[in-house]
Amino acid sequence: EVTLYESFALTCGVVSVLIAAAKIYVGYRLKSQALATDSIITLVGAAACFAGVAGLELYVNDTHLWYMDSVFGILCGLFLLVFGIRLLYKTCRERREELG
Repeated sequence: EVTLYESFALTCGVVSVLIAAAKIYVGYRLKSQALATDSIITLVGAAACFAGVAGLELYVNDTHLWYMDSVFGILCGLFLLVFGIRLLYKTCRERREELG
């Protein structure tokens, strides 16, 4: 059961990295900020997959580390929160400059 979960999560992580790389490539070719931004979110999803596997491995080796999966999830969430706030600030600043 653990091996099945790890295999699935690692496969999802690798596929997410490949999709993110494609989004980055197409986003820069089309000069699409939205696609480039979405690629960052996809990379965080890949990191969450890999972190889930790491958290499971830590738990299997030491049950006292049961909380590590949650810690990894919180870190991914905090990164997305900071990234979103930064993106919102940058977008508002650019709009304000456009309006004069």
